[in-house]
Amino acid sequence: MTASFKDKYGPWALVVGGSEGIGSAFARKLAERGLNLVLVARKPEPLEEAAAQIRKLGVEVVTLSTDVSKPREALAAVRATTDGLEVGFLLYMAGANLTRGVFPDIDLELARKVVAMNVDGQMEFTHHFAGPMKARGRGGIVLVGSLAGNVGSPMIAHYSASKAFSRIFSEAIWFELKPFGVDVLHLNISFTATPAMVRLGWDISAAEDPEDVAEEGINHIADGPVWVVGGKANQDEALRRTAHMPRSEAVASVVLPPRK
Repeated sequence: MTASFKDKYGPWALVVGGSEGIGSAFARKLAERGLNLVLVARKPEPLEEAAAQIRKLGVEVVTLSTDVSKPREALAAVRATTDGLEVGFLLYMAGANLTRGVFPDIDLELARKVVAMNVDGQMEFTHHFAGPMKARGRGGIVLVGSLAGNVGSPMIAHYSASKAFSRIFSEAIWFELKPFGVDVLHLNISFTATPAMVRLGWDISAAEDPEDVAEEGINHIADGPVWVVGGKANQDEALRRTAHMPRSEAVASVVLPPRK
């Protein structure tokens, strides 16, 4: 008999970056499948708003406001809540870019935060929560990446490099944990209409809908190690960015405009 979604990935899911955009959409879809939720984000107001909506679906929701750009401290705070819970699913969504520009000219502290979230944070949280999943012989881990991680992207060098780490890391632990019944997926997303993109001043009229991205992600948890969201066009673009030679052409093709 095939295990149900809740049997495979429940009873609790931890969503890091669950207050808005793709994270909150993903959290709602996990709740619709019967999983209780621990939602983690930095800003308490949108976090509580998301939790209130999800509780209407009949599941338990616990919230925690913490700064994931300080991953060790954040994990310690999360553990204070989750060590008594059976967390069968981890979605690590945090890690949006915070700055853009020629690397020597950007605010290095903001770049450090991005790298801390996308590299140290994914590693710290995965290491802690994968252990019990491995011991139980079931579970799921989704680490969210970006098409920017498939090529060194000028004006966001630190961000694209950190997302490249996420993909390579996911591929390796996917192979390591697969024999123990734990699914690992690097969810490679493209430009999505999230509040973070609005705050950065992007025109989101042609961006993908967070609901669609979350639905596609949740439907492909077991199809790791990498799933590129958005269909064949995005899959072809990910391949082009990764494999195109000479690399000078690949890099030049993804240059972002300067921040207004």
